[in-house]
Amino acid sequence: AMAERIRALFEHSSVDLPGTSPVAVTASFGVASYIGKESTQEVLMDQVDKALYMAKKSGRNCCVVADGNSTATPSGTRPADGAAA
Repeated sequence: AMAERIRALFEHSSVDLPGTSPVAVTASFGVASYIGKESTQEVLMDQVDKALYMAKKSGRNCCVVADGNSTATPSGTRPADGAAA
């Protein structure tokens, strides 16, 4: 939920660069949860990395949540499977 709120803030903002029109800004996030002693930092980082790449591959500007089995579920404006979020 926090990543989605941050993503939405970026989506509704722009950056003013000298000599140009305002540039739209978006963000993508990969999110995973630490689940008990069986999880390691390496496993968690692998899940986050896969979720982030899925977010980028899906067209960006979304959040993808890893489910602990190295799969991910998108949320936000551009889900990875093309369905509405």
